[in-house]
Amino acid sequence: FSKTWENIKAGAQKAWNWIKSLFDDSVDLEAENKLVEEQKQAAIARIEDEQKRKTAQREAQREAERRRASAVHEATLGEIGRQNLEKHRELDTEYANRMSENEADLAKARQEWREAIETAKRKRQEKESAAPEGLEGPDDIINKARDALAGLGDIGDMVQQEAAKIGVRGTFNAAAIQGLASGDVADRTAKATEETAKNTKKLVQAAQTGGLTFA
Repeated sequence: FSKTWENIKAGAQKAWNWIKSLFDDSVDLEAENKLVEEQKQAAIARIEDEQKRKTAQREAQREAERRRASAVHEATLGEIGRQNLEKHRELDTEYANRMSENEADLAKARQEWREAIETAKRKRQEKESAAPEGLEGPDDIINKARDALAGLGDIGDMVQQEAAKIGVRGTFNAAAIQGLASGDVADRTAKATEETAKNTKKLVQAAQTGGLTFA
């Protein structure tokens, strides 16, 4: 628009020079118009220089803004990278700490498990060691009674034979008792049998109450 305005001004000035030359022969129309043209070109040159200067200034400003934006961008990326690296380091450290804690907890659990097994084993051994002796089952009592009777010799054999004839109600058979009375040694055998029966009963009672100890 500035250059257009200069052209309009120059055209108007030339028109005015032409009008003046009509009324004044001393007016050199060609020289006047040349001067107007030179003034116009000088004005247009100044306008163009100003435009170029402003364009260069704007370009320089834009370049500075681009550089500043690039610097900010690079700084932002650098900060993001630094924070990311720091975060990864923190995560790695946290992971290592957790792994260490997990390994410590696992080792502790294993140790507690071993200690629990040892404690249970020790308690079982103590319980077995502290269990009362002599509290045995019927089979053990019968076997030990038989061993004791075996030490009585022939009389013990006789008692065992007669004991085998005991009925379901736990009484001796009458015929078996009469059989002990036959022969020359009937009285002696009967007395010995009676004593043996008493002793056997005592042995059984002692075995049941734990007062009898067998080698």
